[in-house]
Amino acid sequence: MTEKSPHLFETLTEIKAAALAEGSHWFDKGSMRFFHTQISPPTLFHRAGRCFFISSECMTPGETPRKWNVREALADGSILTLGEFMAHESRVEAVQFLKDTVPK
Repeated sequence: MTEKSPHLFETLTEIKAAALAEGSHWFDKGSMRFFHTQISPPTLFHRAGRCFFISSECMTPGETPRKWNVREALADGSILTLGEFMAHESRVEAVQFLKDTVPK
């Protein structure tokens, strides 16, 4: 018998499925295209029993720089932003913010 993982989600695919099941449009192609959202690599971070990933957005390609966000995936399919929207200049900075903000 295998034990259930203590983490809410193990893959980005699971997060997308939960969001879709709850009627969220966060991962819709149109929504992601509008914000020029990228999730690369699709790494999940599990901290304090919570599940996070990093996304980047660029409001006006060619005119504004791409910025990064720390996102939390909730059990109800919601996606929350940890901290300010588009607050981080790099993925590395976003990951460090997550590590500094949420205890392991």
